[in-house]
Amino acid sequence: MERTLLRLGIALCVTGAALLVLFALSGSEVDDLGVLREPFYLLGIGAPMIVVGTVLLLGALGARLTKSFRHKP
Repeated sequence: MERTLLRLGIALCVTGAALLVLFALSGSEVDDLGVLREPFYLLGIGAPMIVVGTVLLLGALGARLTKSFRHKP
């Protein structure tokens, strides 16, 4: 279980970071009508993915620590 949490947490953190990098690289522009055109959806998806990934990584760490404390004599 902890291995699954670890892999999923890493995948979510990496994907979230990639989305934030894409947001930073895509830039923004103001069209002729004065409307700001910027891919805000990348922030709305990327930031929560990093938060959830971090929680899963902490859960995997907690599971590993709990497992190691249980097996010590």
